[in-house]
Amino acid sequence: MNVNQTPSCFSFLLFVPAPTVHLSGRCGEALMRGADLFAPGVLGGSRWIRAGDKVAVYVDVDETMLKGATPAMLTGRRHFVGNGVAQMDRIAMIAKDASGIAVKMTEPIHPAPALNGVLPDMLLLQNLPSMLVAHLLSPLPSDRVLDMCASPGGKTTHAAALMHNQGIVVAVDRTADKVKAIEDLASRLGLTNIQAIRCDSTTLLTPTATSTPSAAPFEPESFDRIMLDPPCSGLGQRPRLKDLITLKNLIGFSPYQRKLFHVAFRLLKVGGTLVYSTCTLNPLENEAIVRFALDTFGLQLVDPGALRLGGPGLRWSEDGMPDGTRLPKGLTDQERLLVQRFDPAQSDTIGFFVAKFIKISADVRSAQ
Repeated sequence: MNVNQTPSCFSFLLFVPAPTVHLSGRCGEALMRGADLFAPGVLGGSRWIRAGDKVAVYVDVDETMLKGATPAMLTGRRHFVGNGVAQMDRIAMIAKDASGIAVKMTEPIHPAPALNGVLPDMLLLQNLPSMLVAHLLSPLPSDRVLDMCASPGGKTTHAAALMHNQGIVVAVDRTADKVKAIEDLASRLGLTNIQAIRCDSTTLLTPTATSTPSAAPFEPESFDRIMLDPPCSGLGQRPRLKDLITLKNLIGFSPYQRKLFHVAFRLLKVGGTLVYSTCTLNPLENEAIVRFALDTFGLQLVDPGALRLGGPGLRWSEDGMPDGTRLPKGLTDQERLLVQRFDPAQSDTIGFFVAKFIKISADVRSAQ
């Protein structure tokens, strides 16, 4: 046999890797929740991708890729989120005004179903702990309810639906875009008992430039029930591929949360219900805020009873950290059993915290 002749018992396969598409981190997290890849989220990809091609989809974790780049230009980490089929050519994916689905995900690493367009006037996707908030609030059809940090409106519309589209739910947020998101969601779900207002909720008791000198957006003790889900560090959000929060940011949320609590307490009627919640695991924004509220206001924690789905609150030593850093006062063992903490390490949910209060008096015991 000629030594240059290939033996007939051997065959050779040329391995050609699938073309790849790269996207931003936040977009990648959406894909991990069941979404398809929309064109605005595409950063770049292999050359010569055509509609109909099978592609592997990666997240640019460190966000080093410039718009329109090829995989060879990626200098940071990447994370595989699944395979799909290109719905458009590469040039269309990275166009400045690109829109629509760029990649239809056929083999996502997390097989979460996409519900976009499925009974849009009847269904709203929510995390389990978030759904708990409105049920703990337990609003009645005759109630006047306030959602102080309402966008995008999931808890607002849930409460409005539990009220059978009666009474009134005032939904407040700080920007026009956030208010529009609330209004759009309420319209989509056919809810007419929601009034969306653009305002910083720390000023809900402050006279405005367009009001009379003695008037404010709302009178004290004018709401039966209040939801307070303030801006927080968001350490419980899932999935989360990367978090750039700093220690300074982490400790900077609680002062604003305390300001919101002062306003919430004054707006709530005696005998009314306040539900406080966050999507973070940071005890400075959770148990420490509950401690502050109990020590400062005429509030009492309420046992969730049959609505207990989470675990107890954290316990820590008031002696502080080994480096001498003092920690705020925590909850008693009995109080820890009245709040609910959701830890992703222990249950398949987002990280979350929720506490239910009743206003037993109008007393403010200190000016903290």
